[in-house]
Amino acid sequence: MHNDAPLLSVHITSAYTDRRTKGAVPHLQNMPPPDCLSVRLVVQRIYESSSRQCSYRLIVYSNDQTYRPAWFEALDDVLKVLKAGLPEFDGSLFSKKSQRVTAIVFADEVELSRAQLLILGLKE
Repeated sequence: MHNDAPLLSVHITSAYTDRRTKGAVPHLQNMPPPDCLSVRLVVQRIYESSSRQCSYRLIVYSNDQTYRPAWFEALDDVLKVLKAGLPEFDGSLFSKKSQRVTAIVFADEVELSRAQLLILGLKE
């Protein structure tokens, strides 16, 4: 069976705004494939006070399901994976400052296909 639909596409909901400028981010042109799931995508910075180092956790969940989180040792690693799974993703929304607190550095609702979930390293 031949399918002309793109393997990877992302549709960010109209509620997506740039929190720094308080302006709406332009809608992405790609429409979600029919197998997409509406999920909440969260990146959390975890500060380890004992080692004074940060790690990052990528979490995806919906009303029906939570996926096992993916862990990363550096913000650049998270951004690479997000860019691979979501080519239109704008990594400039992340703060590059090294802070000594655990915090959510990004959260938004997105439409992801099962293929994208695998690329992001997330499993049911």
